[in-house]
Amino acid sequence: MITNFLHILLKIIGGVWFGFFIFFALVGIVIEGTDQLPLIATFVILSLLGLLPFIPLRKRKEETLSNKPSGKTTKEHKGKKEIASTTDNKEVPDKDIEFLQQVDYENAIEKDKHRKEMLGITEEDEELASDFHFDDDHFSALEKLDADFNQKYDHGDWEDAIKALDALRAYCLKYGRGGFVHYMQSYEWLHNSKNPCFSYREIIADNIQIGWKPSPKKTEEEILKEEQRYQEILFKIPSILSESKGGIIQKDLYKQFSDEKDIAVRAVQELHKQGIIQKEKMGNSFLLKPVER
Repeated sequence: MITNFLHILLKIIGGVWFGFFIFFALVGIVIEGTDQLPLIATFVILSLLGLLPFIPLRKRKEETLSNKPSGKTTKEHKGKKEIASTTDNKEVPDKDIEFLQQVDYENAIEKDKHRKEMLGITEEDEELASDFHFDDDHFSALEKLDADFNQKYDHGDWEDAIKALDALRAYCLKYGRGGFVHYMQSYEWLHNSKNPCFSYREIIADNIQIGWKPSPKKTEEEILKEEQRYQEILFKIPSILSESKGGIIQKDLYKQFSDEKDIAVRAVQELHKQGIIQKEKMGNSFLLKPVER
């Protein structure tokens, strides 16, 4: 209320001040007579001086506008926590990032606690599992068994991975509750942001069912050899198109590189990108022609 009153008072004072200078500007015009240049200069200068009281008001208005929120605010309810976020893709302040990180951490702890309650895992069980894992008699053996499993899993050798998982389970279960909880928490009772409950055994079973395997990793020698062949095909395709009459259908060109189709596809894409060859839609394929220069 007081702030609004001060704003009104300042506007009144500013108006009187502006009127005062306009008045003297007009007096100057009368005194100067018919000499137009001094008249205009006097009027412009005094008018600008008369606007000075309004500069703080303008600045104040801009500051007020700049302090307004940059975007709408949305709220998501996560348990008892309420998270605020902007919807206009503006950078989130550091203090808000810290708050969101803290909320995510607390939610993760709460979910993990709820999960352990469902599975019947107590604090004593966790201590037993930790003691088992880091015990000198078990640590090296567990590392070896785990490395064997991961190697088979990463290469997509699903049947052997199941056998390695069974070996891990058999070893852990020999050593009581601590070994059992360690195995289950490490390989069977898993969770992440996308899936609250899953296991390696289930993933392997699904991969076997759909027949999926990861792409084999190439050695440096294989990568170098493939790159060399790519450069050769990149140079060869324009020659093939130049020797053809009217161009070649893209799928027919790929047949000439049946064992290296992936490399040929890369080469055609690069040549088209560089403007060396052109593509014309023809049926469900393309007609490839060299670009005339």
